[in-house]
Amino acid sequence: MKNTLVDLKASNVTKMQPYWVRQLLLYYTLGFYNHFNDEKIDRLMIFNARTDMVFYINVTKIDKSALEFVNDAAEKQSTVNEKLIKQMMEID
Repeated sequence: MKNTLVDLKASNVTKMQPYWVRQLLLYYTLGFYNHFNDEKIDRLMIFNARTDMVFYINVTKIDKSALEFVNDAAEKQSTVNEKLIKQMMEID
């Protein structure tokens, strides 16, 4: 499993869910796509422990525009969240 980013699920669902993939793409873009972590990731893996099923996604088959979209959306939401946290903490 070298060069694989793994996400663990515990669901009764037997098919890969789009929101599982979205979550794992977010992890990938924030940690590896932007080179915050220098390890090379070739594939994403979702392991559903409850159904003992494994799903793989080859990173090279993901269109770069999809990764950029996920990254941009995360950055935008992060900015919004930071403003809200500052307001709650009364930080200027």
